[in-house]
Amino acid sequence: MDELLHSKKIKLLLAVLGSLVVMLLVFQLGVFVGVRKATFAYGWGDNYRRNFGMPARGPLGELEGLGFIGGHGVAGEVIKIDGQDLVIKGIDNTEKIIQISNSTTIRRGRENISLADVKVDDGLVVIGQPNNDGSIFAKLVRIFDTDNPPGPPMQNQPQINFNQ
Repeated sequence: MDELLHSKKIKLLLAVLGSLVVMLLVFQLGVFVGVRKATFAYGWGDNYRRNFGMPARGPLGELEGLGFIGGHGVAGEVIKIDGQDLVIKGIDNTEKIIQISNSTTIRRGRENISLADVKVDDGLVVIGQPNNDGSIFAKLVRIFDTDNPPGPPMQNQPQINFNQ
């Protein structure tokens, strides 16, 4: 038996079987990655219109009227604060869920604020990254200062009379 285990044929057979097992494991890993990518692509395609707020009739179905919503942001009013999520009613009356994290920058005017300072009915603009489920992972949230709105850009400029 000892002679059989130390023979070159057995060593070669074990090396071939070991190589075969490694190749099968690598193949299985490739199948796993491929299935994950296909599942993501399939789910993203199914949610495309909802993710980007496109009209139900297709991407060119509503060239006139309200137009399109950007998938990377939304402007509107806070209608609900739920933990780390904001629900925003956009200017086109669609609701978007905005996910806030510790890395999200939230500003009111020139001042950085926290999520605790955001209130229902605040007007805001959100820029972020769309998720597969139609929500937006916020990178920047800019709150409109409704108590002290900026005036027109030329408000305090001297008037020039060209008729002189």
